[in-house]
Amino acid sequence: MKEVLNNLREQHQKILMMLDRPEQVEELIHFVEEVHHPLEEIELFPFMKDKPCLSQGGPRCSLYMGMRLELDPLTRVRGHLADFYRKTSFRPPHYPLPEWLTAQNPLSIPYEEHVVGAELAKSLLFLSKPENSTLRAELFEKFYDDYCRLLRMHIDKEDNCLFIICERALA
Repeated sequence: MKEVLNNLREQHQKILMMLDRPEQVEELIHFVEEVHHPLEEIELFPFMKDKPCLSQGGPRCSLYMGMRLELDPLTRVRGHLADFYRKTSFRPPHYPLPEWLTAQNPLSIPYEEHVVGAELAKSLLFLSKPENSTLRAELFEKFYDDYCRLLRMHIDKEDNCLFIICERALA
């Protein structure tokens, strides 16, 4: 599991370097949605799902929970997506969640971010099609900004909370 954590940290660095290049949005989305998040969901999250230390939190976890409760950063993004869905016939595919995931499990927070991120990613890919150039001009920058903000927040939260808890579970 230490190798998985190291790999995920390296991937975080790669993602952060890619965020400032909107012209490479397809490469970014492929890496995040097809490589990085699946590694977390297949390897890391199942390993951690029943660990008692997960519920005890770690450094900065209280800060992130406070931000979630006070600011709910996903509400604005969901509003943008809802407006987009009303304007178009586009709907992203359902995001599969594991049977063990409950709202009480702390891993529901990163999973929720994966779900919203995947919706943004699919919407960005939809907007990137030539036949959607009018919508792209109107919405691409806003959605790309939402996606980048979400990824930065998600990475910060994992690096400074979840991964530290994972290391504690390995000790």
